[in-house]
Parts: sequence; structure tokens; C-alpha cells
Amino acid sequence: MKMLMLLSRCPYPLEKGDKLRAYHQLKEWSKKYEIHLFFVTWTNPSSTQIEALSFYCKSITFVKLNCISFFCSLWKFVLKKQALQCAFFYSRRAQKQFDILQNQLQPELVFCQLVRMTPYTKTVSSLKILDYQDAFSSGLYRRLQVAPWYLRWPLRYEYRAMKAMENQVFSQFDIKTIISAQDRDLISHPHKNEIKILPNGVDTTYFDPAIATQTEKELAYMGTFDIVFTGNMSYPPNEDAAVFLVKKIYPLLKVSHPNLRILIAGATPSLKVKALAASHICVSGWMDDIRMAYLAARIFVAPMRLGSGMQNKLLEAMSMQLACLITPLVSKGLNEKGKEPEVFEVCEATAEAFADKITCLLKDSELQLQMGQQARSYVMNTFSWEAQSSKLSQWIIDLQH
Repeated sequence: MKMLMLLSRCPYPLEKGDKLRAYHQLKEWSKKYEIHLFFVTWTNPSSTQIEALSFYCKSITFVKLNCISFFCSLWKFVLKKQALQCAFFYSRRAQKQFDILQNQLQPELVFCQLVRMTPYTKTVSSLKILDYQDAFSSGLYRRLQVAPWYLRWPLRYEYRAMKAMENQVFSQFDIKTIISAQDRDLISHPHKNEIKILPNGVDTTYFDPAIATQTEKELAYMGTFDIVFTGNMSYPPNEDAAVFLVKKIYPLLKVSHPNLRILIAGATPSLKVKALAASHICVSGWMDDIRMAYLAARIFVAPMRLGSGMQNKLLEAMSMQLACLITPLVSKGLNEKGKEPEVFEVCEATAEAFADKITCLLKDSELQLQMGQQARSYVMNTFSWEAQSSKLSQWIIDLQH
């Protein structure tokens, strides 16, 4: 059975949440389906990227976007009151290429990741699957509440447009998926309960603390840290969390822990995040092996106040056997039944609450070890990519019968 996957980025390397999700899904689905990948991109992918994907894809087609196509699309989407991000990822040339590929392949399944790519699927007559991934409109709304005045108008427009589109595209797809029950509840469509919960997974073989014995030289070079926070550091919710950690939480901690060290690790740090670097604050930027960040630290924190969806960084840290401290916003995205597993600490998104919890954890190495062991056991039993990806195959079978 042929599956045509439609993505808004090249799903490799895995420095963004949507890329990580798409990569592992196509990797698992390639065991059951003939995968044909189509994506748009603003930069040509390297031969290394294409080679990494070729193991799992029968064919790979991409179209490079440019500013001319964006501005040509922009006014059309604005007139229709559609999301600006749709215009950012749309071009007539890409639409033609997609239509040609679809007609040539005649795929039984067309998988579309994210609402932003749905304008390409209007001509699709095959069984259509939409992965909302998370409730983007809700994330935009949270950003709107704390945005500077000059960003409020575009964010307000994008929030309203995305919320409307999340509803409009619902009936156009046969199967709809989303990353968590929390995000499904934030979609305002009256039949939102038809959206299937498809959480992310984590590669527990790769994210294994046992690799520490193989990486002593790299760890010695990095040094040791008390706290680590990871993620794509140009993503506004991560940027906000990093600034909150250093500007609000750290000053409270250094009173009793003057030598405390923090590692902020992840791709493309924004200017705000880069400015946080100091003698006790390391902003690493892109790391070839993010596992080194987890191995170098004692406690993982995710002081998220914005955003939505499941935090891949938390699954990775848990798999690396770290004690984890998170906000309720992060914990709600982890369990589809809404019940928090007792394998991490959850506290209010205030500087005082976080500083108190971190202080308690720093004083109790046995508790750190216990929490880390329980966290790894939990993800190994609950969050494998194979188990999560196999759910879609069953939903397709159920629909066909």
C-alpha cells in the first residue's frame, strides 16, 4: 500500500518537534507501507539528509520555496482570512508538483502533517489523514497574552485564522490525529472527540544513560552542570522558558548555591537566549549529540509557560534517567488520560516554586536517582515509537471495514 507523506520541512536532522515526529513515523510506517515523501523547504537539503531518509522512502520529492512565492501567496491567504503560516509554506509551483506526483503514484493513503499544509490536499481523493500534532491556535493565544505591543496584531490575526482553520479542515480528512488529550480538548470543533490521540515516542535504545562509559572524553570537555534545559531555542515557548529560568529562577537559587551551573542546550538559540550566557550559564547552541547535555547534568527542568503539545525533551530526559521538574502545562501533554504519572515533579510556573523544588532535589541525591530510574522505566513501558505508530495502521483497517 502506497502512502504519500506531505510535510512542511525536511524531517531530518531532528532539531524540531515536528521533524522528529515525522521522521520516526515514516521510519516505522515504512515497515508496512511504501512511503513516498513530499516536502517543501526554504533551503535545499544536503545529500546527507536525503541519504538518511532514503532508507525508509521509495521516493523523495521536494520543492524549494522563495520570497516571491510567499508574497504571491500572502495576499490570497489574507483575503480568505487564512493563517499566514499557510502562505509561508505554500507555492503554486509546489502545488503543481504535488498534484503531478499524486496522479503518477495514485496512493491509497495521503498523510498531511499540520494544518498549515492542508491547502495542498484539496485535490486529493485518496484516504486522507491529518496530523494536527497539537492545538496551534492555543499556543498562539498563550503567546499573544505575553507578546510586546508590536506583535499583538499579527499574533491576534494568526490565532483567529488558525482556530478557524482547525475547524474548517476537520471534515476534509478521514482520520485526524493529535499528540495529546489536552490538545484535542483545545480544538473547538463540536466533534473533536473523533480526533485520535497519537502521542510521540522516544528511542530508549539511543537515549540510554549506559552510553556514559563510552563518552568520558566528551563529558570531561563539557564539564558538569546542576541543571539542564534543552530544545529548539528559537521556538518562542522555549525562549520564554530559558529567559524565565535564568532571569527569575536562577537569582533565587544562587543565594544558597552560588556555584550552581546551568546548561541551555539546543539548536538556533535566539539573540535573547544567547544573551543569557555567563560564567555559570552555558548556552551551547546546536549539539551533534544532545545526549551529552543530559549526561552532563543532575536535574532536567522544563519551566514552560507557553506552547502546547507533548514535550519531546521531557521524554528524552526521562529516558536518560534524569530527575525531571516541569510545569503543569508540560505534564498535561504527557498522559492522554489526564492523570499525571508519579515519575517527575510538577510545580507551579512561578520562580519561587521552581527554586524551592530544585533546592530540595539538589540536596537529595538518592531522590534524584530514584526519580531517574522510575522515569526511564516509565518511558520504556509506555512511549515506544513502534507502539505509537502501529495505532494508525489499526485505525486505517477499522475505517476500511
